Amino acid sequence: MTIRLFHKDARWVWVLRRHEVEAPDPTGGPPTDDRWLAVHFSSYPWEEIFRVALERLPVTTAPVAGGFDFEDNGGDLRWTPGRYWTTISLRLTSGSLLKRQLIAGTLLKAARYQLE
Repeated sequence: MTIRLFHKDARWVWVLRRHEVEAPDPTGGPPTDDRWLAVHFSSYPWEEIFRVALERLPVTTAPVAGGFDFEDNGGDLRWTPGRYWTTISLRLTSGSLLKRQLIAGTLLKAARYQLE
């Protein structure tokens, strides 16, 4: 993984909402639900950025239009690109709290720093 130290063509990614619970919600809501906003000045290949990060994680995913689905209804990763910003949604419904935090943290760092 390549890490950039300076903000040349950088993506600024802010966490808009983070919701985590230890056990699954009895109402059927997801245990982990994150929303991020990425501000940028050019378009980025989000599928490639996240694919590289997901290959390093202990999860199996399937690419779909505008995102990835995790195996066994484990959640999904979706993005909606725009000219100057992209909204990213991560929903994880299976795995321990630590595993969900590892996945969310890795994908957030990839959204901020991963070179395309």
